[in-house]
Amino acid sequence: MRNIVIVGVSEGLGSSMVARYLESGCRILISARNEEKLVRIAEKMKGGGNLIYTPGDVSSREGADAVLKTAKQRLGTVDALVIQVGGYGEDSIKDYGMLDSMLENHVRIPITVVSSALAVMDRGSSILLVSSAETLGYPEPNKMSYTIAKSSLNRLTESLASQLLSSGIRVNAVAPSYIHGDAGKYVLGASGNPPDLIAKVVDWITGDDSTLINGAIIPVDGGHRFMR
Repeated sequence: MRNIVIVGVSEGLGSSMVARYLESGCRILISARNEEKLVRIAEKMKGGGNLIYTPGDVSSREGADAVLKTAKQRLGTVDALVIQVGGYGEDSIKDYGMLDSMLENHVRIPITVVSSALAVMDRGSSILLVSSAETLGYPEPNKMSYTIAKSSLNRLTESLASQLLSSGIRVNAVAPSYIHGDAGKYVLGASGNPPDLIAKVVDWITGDDSTLINGAIIPVDGGHRFMR
């Protein structure tokens, strides 16, 4: 049984990842600042003892340490860490008001969480970050700071994979486009990426069958980036 920690879990993609991991027989700890959101996810998923939640603010090292300490106490060793902390904003060179918050959410906080998590992760474990297909094609002009931050996250993924290679810990990222839609109605190349389909990739990329995948930015947009 794999032990999974999802930090910054959302009610969209995050809930789908929880459902997929439960289906795969995993034990999961989810965390976010908003405890009410965690309760809603837990009640919706009905994971019983295999789904634990703990509120926490991982923007500080102390907060991140507290969440990972709880994970260690409740789960033991963490086999996979998914960092979903994010946020979205639009700006441009004329008004780059989102720059600091985007770099904070998509770069500094993931660094903090990974640094804390190393104390509870062993050889053979896996870390997953969430990037964006915006970084893999032609960036839209109104998403300057968001694209810069996610592009930096891509390089962070590669840097962490290199640093942790000797520790036997893999680091990868998935890069979806817009996260919405129905998996049963999905059309290849559509702008909406159903969270259930993304969750299947997340489950695989953090499992043992993907051992050869390390330091990769994996598009999960069905090729929508080629439509631009």
